[in-house]
Amino acid sequence: MQDIAMISLELIQNSVSAKASKIDFTLALAQEDGTSTMIIADNGCGMDEATLAKVSSPFFTSRTTRKVGLGVAFFKQAIQQAAGSWNITSALNQGTTVNGTWESKHWDAPPLGNLGEVILILLQGHPEIHLVFNFSTNSSVYTFDSKTFEASIAPVPLSEPAILKWIESEINTNIQNCKGGIDYEKSR
Repeated sequence: MQDIAMISLELIQNSVSAKASKIDFTLALAQEDGTSTMIIADNGCGMDEATLAKVSSPFFTSRTTRKVGLGVAFFKQAIQQAAGSWNITSALNQGTTVNGTWESKHWDAPPLGNLGEVILILLQGHPEIHLVFNFSTNSSVYTFDSKTFEASIAPVPLSEPAILKWIESEINTNIQNCKGGIDYEKSR
């Protein structure tokens, strides 16, 4: 089973391929209504209606490096397996938003995975992209904004390996703190 981190990495790679300069990644776990939500929104090149209609098929991709497009298909499958719903909206030259909500305690709810590593991978390969990562639970909220953080460490570059490892660790620690010791995977 794909975890949330791997699914989000695929979707974020789609945003990078769409030449996004800003990506908003929001993950709200175990909300009061018993659901979890993931939203990835970008300001990339967007899609026309014909492309948007085909994007959830694993046999469709706009990439030239492979013949299948698995990011949206995996996202759709994971969300639907956990009794959830998903949608994708896009407009040419305005960006794309992928949104999914699922039952937090559903047996097939995707495990969390290493979200700090996903952020590290994105920033390592594309430090110029403005990433805003919002993570929340019923009791806590954590936000990482790459441009705000980059300004706070100037003149050290965001792509410095020691900085990236610190960011990964800091994100994972803050996620654990937000969860308040509750193991999302075991709460199902």
